[in-house]
Order: sequence, then structure tokens, then C-alpha cells
Amino acid sequence: MTTLEAALFDFDGLVVDSEPLWQAAERYVFGSVGVVVTERLQLQTQGMTTQAVTEFWFRRQPWVGPSLEEVEGKVVARVADALCSSGAVLPGVIQAFSVCEELGLRIGLVTNSPRQICLPALKALNIEERLDVVVTADDVQNGKPAPDSYLMAAGRLEVGADRCIALEDSPTGAIAARSAGMPVVGVPSHPSQITAMKDHVDFVLSSLNELNESLLQRF
Repeated sequence: MTTLEAALFDFDGLVVDSEPLWQAAERYVFGSVGVVVTERLQLQTQGMTTQAVTEFWFRRQPWVGPSLEEVEGKVVARVADALCSSGAVLPGVIQAFSVCEELGLRIGLVTNSPRQICLPALKALNIEERLDVVVTADDVQNGKPAPDSYLMAAGRLEVGADRCIALEDSPTGAIAARSAGMPVVGVPSHPSQITAMKDHVDFVLSSLNELNESLLQRF
């Protein structure tokens, strides 16, 4: 018997296979203003808000011309188009939703992505109806790793933070959920993230296929 009442899922890299789309959009858009985008540094920005990512690259390689807001908007637009046309739900997501529902847990999405990206994508991926709450980067002043978005999701569900379990694929998100006072399950989207996540999660899974009632009932 679990004391949990809700399961809160991250979006990029956990529910939807969007990381390659983000990487491609960043290489194209930032490259168009003279920024050399590397895979190594993109791993450092994984899980950040789009504003924080844009500021990260501008600090490293300042450009002249379009504003940070204009460049950020171009990245967001490319990812939104790509997700709606070719995005895919990652393996184990639908099964994980079903496991949570069987235990009577409400399901939420907590993301650093803007509303412009995630809401159309959720509809296109046919998972919108399974979510009881969606909190995007536009809903809070401070995105992950601040706890604001997780606390907002719990508040909207009228559930105590300690009764919400967070599922995250990045250290940034895991830190946010832990700071909100939630138990956390890590599902790293890249092997390099495993070590960085271990101090901030209760369990590490190789994929959402491993999420089951037995694990959730430990909380």
C-alpha cells in the first residue's frame, strides 16, 4: 500500500524523445549567429529552461544582431514543429501511466519547456487526456533546478509534496523535485548523467519500462 497520491513526470527526454530535436535546433539556430555548439556542452544545458540555455550560449560566445529573445524563439519554434510532426513517446511511458493509474495516483507533467512546445505535442502524441495537471516554464518565475514548478503542480493537485513522486531524466530536474520535498526516481536519458543524479534520487531505472507497482509501494 503506497502513501503516494500523485506521480509527476518530466517531459523532455523522459516522456518524449525530444533531446535530439533540441540538439538539432540549437545547432542550427545558434550556429546561424556564429555559435559553435558542441555535444559535450549540450549535455550541460540538458534540463535547463530555453531562456537559460540561450543565456548559456550567449555568455560563452556573444553574438551581434538578433536579441536573445529572438534567438530563443527560433529554437522553440523549430522544436515545436518537429515534435508535432515527428515526435514520439519514449518506451515505457504508456505502461508507466497505467501502473500509476492502477494505484490510484493522479498524473502530472512538470517541464522546463514552454507552453508553446509541450501543449501541442501532448495533444499530437495522444497523451493529453491522461494528465491531471501540466506545469510549464511559462507558469513559474524560476524553472528547474528551483522547486517552484513541482510545488505548483502539487498545489494544483491539492496534494502534499511528500505524497508526490517525481520521475526525472536529468540532474537539474532531480534537484528541483528533491528541493520540493518529493521522493525522486531517476531515469537518465544519457549514461553520463547517472553519477550526477545518484545523490538526488531514491532509485535509478534504466527506462520507464522498469517502473512497477512494487517499486511505487515502497514510498
